[in-house]
Amino acid sequence: MFDDDQQTPNVLNCAFEYERPNQKPVILEFEVRHWITNHEAEIGAGRKASAASGEKAEGGLGPIEGSYNSIGNIFYGPKGYLVIDNEAGYGTYFGRDQQPGPSMQLGKDDHFANFIACVISRKKEDLRAPIEEGHLSAGLAHLANASYRLGRTLNFDPATQLVKNDEEANLLLREGDRGYRVPFAVPENI
Repeated sequence: MFDDDQQTPNVLNCAFEYERPNQKPVILEFEVRHWITNHEAEIGAGRKASAASGEKAEGGLGPIEGSYNSIGNIFYGPKGYLVIDNEAGYGTYFGRDQQPGPSMQLGKDDHFANFIACVISRKKEDLRAPIEEGHLSAGLAHLANASYRLGRTLNFDPATQLVKNDEEANLLLREGDRGYRVPFAVPENI
């Protein structure tokens, strides 16, 4: 969309195959649609811009209006789906009639604010989720981007946290060519 230095495409589709002992593999499809996208499953409903004031609307997971960007995730399962609006909360829907199930609205102190507050206070115990969850959540996006940049399938070993037999991919997934500099480099041992 922009002629700049970005290294991640605006649109990216990828599939992850998880091997299971004595069972068929499980496929996870991951898609990134950057910038202008449609508002599926009410994601982004709480961020409608007010034409008069330019302020964000309160709430979320409600009627969709206005032009704004949707940021969230949809997980489809055999009995229904889970919708996560990164700013508003989550909702679940079951069956052909999409009956609402468990849900939660985020308050003003969302997970981003919680993380920043914990960085400032240095109180790991105040995190709403372990930092390792962030690593696992971001890991698929990093693998997809490395696969795109290298133009090939990657075979990741979760036990070693390395791509099997692919030093070039492992370099990208670590510091590699990202150009980190002290004091922003991640030390080998923490």
